[in-house]
Amino acid sequence: MVATSHDPATAYWLLSVDGADNATTSAVRAAAQRLGYDPRVHGPVARGSSDHVPFHEKGMASANFSWRGEGGPAQLEPIYHTPEDTIRDNISLERLQVSLELIGAAAYRLACQR
Repeated sequence: MVATSHDPATAYWLLSVDGADNATTSAVRAAAQRLGYDPRVHGPVARGSSDHVPFHEKGMASANFSWRGEGGPAQLEPIYHTPEDTIRDNISLERLQVSLELIGAAAYRLACQR
């Protein structure tokens, strides 16, 4: 997900509840453009069933950002939420770094605009 080492998960997906662009997805996409990661970023597309849903339901801009397959955000790693899904064996430091850069740069830019 946020830093999976699953080989087919080469796309960084912007997932909003309704598939619409919002302040969070726009900020991460803008960060991707500034940092040169734009070709790896896809979406936003509609995807619920995660921690961003309650924020969306309260009217807050929210999204889920995760590494998944190029074919679509439904492609999760086979071991997702199983006993084999361990940090030691399944984290890509490179993908974690990209996630931290994208979300950190987006949050910083939004904070500076306030």
